[in-house]
Amino acid sequence: MIFLYYGLLENGKLKFGILEINNGYKVEKYDSDFIALETTRDDIITAFDQAGNIALKYSVELEKIGNKTSADYYKKKSIELYNQMD
Repeated sequence: MIFLYYGLLENGKLKFGILEINNGYKVEKYDSDFIALETTRDDIITAFDQAGNIALKYSVELEKIGNKTSADYYKKKSIELYNQMD
């Protein structure tokens, strides 16, 4: 089961990013026909870095509209994503 996706979409399809699944995270990269491609260590590092940035930016937007609870959740999530490569 996929809970959340942090990454890039192209024409409404997943392109490159992190899937948050029931037992952790999975890095996925797809070609234009939505066929999964092999990921490298550099892809994994880039994906977690981008996912952390996405979660942090989203937390800022939520804070701006006064949704502190969700903003705090995504700020913590950004730290969790950044720390996956430690």
